[in-house]
Amino acid sequence: MGFNRLTIRDNAEVFDSLFQLYQKGSLPVDIIYELFNLNSDEIDTKLYDDLFTVKDSTFNRLIEEVSGEVGRALVERTDVAEKIASYLKLDYQQAPAEDEEGFGGGFEGGFGDEESGGFGDEETPAPDEGAAPSLSEADQESFAEGVAEGLPEGASDEEIVHAVEEAEAARGE
Repeated sequence: MGFNRLTIRDNAEVFDSLFQLYQKGSLPVDIIYELFNLNSDEIDTKLYDDLFTVKDSTFNRLIEEVSGEVGRALVERTDVAEKIASYLKLDYQQAPAEDEEGFGGGFEGGFGDEESGGFGDEETPAPDEGAAPSLSEADQESFAEGVAEGLPEGASDEEIVHAVEEAEAARGE
C-alpha cells in the first residue's frame, strides 16, 4: 500500500499527527515542507533573512518585551509615576528604601538583638512591683529542671503550663 503527498496533505488527521510529532521534536520540519512541495533550503534562507525584522513571526513579542523593560526602567529611574499621580490628582508616596523599615526591608539583622534578648532597641520593661526579681541564668536552669522532673513523658502543653504555674506559686511568684 502506498501513499502520495496529496493523500496525506488532504487528510487532516494524518497531517495533525505529523505536525504534533514535529512540535515535540520527533520529526524534522523538512518532512512537513515536503508534503507541501516546498524547498526546505529556500525556506531556511528566507526565514534567516527575516529574522529580527518585521517579517519575523515573533517580532511583535520582541517589541513587547523591550517595551516592558523600557517601562520598568522609566518607573525606576524617572519621576513618571509622580507625574501620572499628579495628573490623576493623587498623593504620591515614595516607597521605602531597601535599608529602611517597611516593605522594602529592615529585617537584615533578624527580629531581635541576641545580646539583650529583645526586639530591636526597645528597653526591657521593669518588673511589676511586688513581683519576685528575675531569675539568673543558673536559677532559670534549675527552675526548668525542677518543673521537668515533675512532668510525665510526653506531657501536653496544658500540663506543662500548669506545672510551671504551680512551681511559680510554690516559689512565691
